[in-house]
Amino acid sequence: MFRGHPITEKDAMTPEQIELLWEASKTAELHPEQRRLIQPVNPWTKRGPIAAALRREVIRLNPRQAERWREEALRGPLTLASLAAELGLT
Repeated sequence: MFRGHPITEKDAMTPEQIELLWEASKTAELHPEQRRLIQPVNPWTKRGPIAAALRREVIRLNPRQAERWREEALRGPLTLASLAAELGLT
């Protein structure tokens, strides 16, 4: 749990990913008000101008992580059924 928000291990970002997203959020494309709205999630799973700015900056800062996040987003969101199956609950 992070500040009252349940985060599963699958959803949690690594410290390196958090640092990358933090650095990407410093892009001149974003205003301070927009930066306050950024959540610690894969920017390829979001839509809109904030996510687009983050994606561009992540590609510039760390192309390898950008590709991993893009591939992760293409796989789609986790479902309860897929998580249960991974835990052997089916």
